Amino acid sequence: MKMVKSLILGTAAAFAATAAAQAADLPVKAKPVGYVKICPQYGPGFYYIPGTDICIKVGGLATMEFGIRNGNQTTEAPISSSGNGTNLVINREDNDYMARSRIYLILDTRQATPYGVLRTYVRQPFGVSTSGNGGTTAPGLATATAGAELAFLQFAGFTVGQTDSFFTFGNNYNGIGMASVHWTWTQVIAYTANFGGGLSATVSLEDPSSTRYGIANTNYQAATPGGAAAPLGIGDASAGFRMPNIVGNIRIDQAWGSAQIMGAVTELEVNGNTFAGGLLPAGVYPNSNGYAIGAGIVVNLPFIAPGDTISIQGVYSEGAVEYTGLGGNPLRNGPGFGFRQAAGAVGGPAFTAVDAVATATGLERTEAWSINGQFRHFFSPSLRVAVFAGYTEVNFGPIATAQGYPSAEITQIGGNIAWSPVKDLNIQLDVLWTDMSTTATIGGTAPQAAGSDDILAFRVNVNRPF
Repeated sequence: MKMVKSLILGTAAAFAATAAAQAADLPVKAKPVGYVKICPQYGPGFYYIPGTDICIKVGGLATMEFGIRNGNQTTEAPISSSGNGTNLVINREDNDYMARSRIYLILDTRQATPYGVLRTYVRQPFGVSTSGNGGTTAPGLATATAGAELAFLQFAGFTVGQTDSFFTFGNNYNGIGMASVHWTWTQVIAYTANFGGGLSATVSLEDPSSTRYGIANTNYQAATPGGAAAPLGIGDASAGFRMPNIVGNIRIDQAWGSAQIMGAVTELEVNGNTFAGGLLPAGVYPNSNGYAIGAGIVVNLPFIAPGDTISIQGVYSEGAVEYTGLGGNPLRNGPGFGFRQAAGAVGGPAFTAVDAVATATGLERTEAWSINGQFRHFFSPSLRVAVFAGYTEVNFGPIATAQGYPSAEITQIGGNIAWSPVKDLNIQLDVLWTDMSTTATIGGTAPQAAGSDDILAFRVNVNRPF
């Protein structure tokens, strides 16, 4: 009996050893390892770059849109960055239809340092635009997107790189582009001081090319002995850039909303080589400056619906008309005046707008001001509407007016409806009506009778942030 018992136990031990040996040969399922460590302190989507203390968020935006406008213009002299008022006749090369498809890559990094958070941000678009240009560009010619729209670094209160001008303020719910909302991407070197309680102040040095419309040189020969008056639209008398624009703001951001007052100073200097014989009359054109001041407020309205806001802002300028928002938007592809972009022009209304005019006695600065109001309401988290209205007025001085530069009044009213059938998918329809009245026939040489035009523009946009 003992021998049988020993045999059974030995056999069992042998089977157990064999089974253990076979089990040792089987693959062992590894325990889950958290290779990606989340950075909750910077919000959703941030995680640590492996092996570093830098947090990164990778995202993007896909957007497709098309638009159409209807106007009554017979001739146009679009806003020109060179101050050239030459008339441009609308023909079959001018487009009332535009289309654009883009995808954006967005990289946002944050890193804690003894001096605060070090941040870098890049938004790089890829895509094409078709039917968006006019003038010498044939209809349907696709134009590729190049260059980063936004690329900046923030550290210890400093902001360096390309970003929104620190003059810009408030929400802009209009997707077509209004002439009463300042919205400019530009190169900046800025410092922001935070005083607590949401109060801050910023001083910024900004690229002047983003806001310059130039100095018109319509009567330059009259400043020389025996000179005769030159015709309307004789080029741009601006000198090269000597200094950046100086921009400053004071703003407050709290639970009820935000408010800001802002100002900007630009340089106005005449280029003597644009005068007859290359002569600059001594003492007639001393260096001068243009300026703009503005204020705005955005109020949250959660008692109506979560996300509801109302805003109003206004700007006054002399010698710095772009700060009123006259250029529409930095994409320059669909201003409310239509989708036309003539060769050498930045797009915009059918009249010449310049910062100043060189006269026989000196520089005459252009006066401009604007006011804009917007309201957005959420019927539900997936359905929202916005309405907006704006007014812009551009007034040339008496000498420039006598030379034929038309003052203008621009009234715009519009709205949009946006639907998000699923999270992060937005379908939006914009409509914007523009009434533009000038003291001279639109696109005509002066002096002529007053003219006006009504333009109705539509845009459909589908976008998905991710």
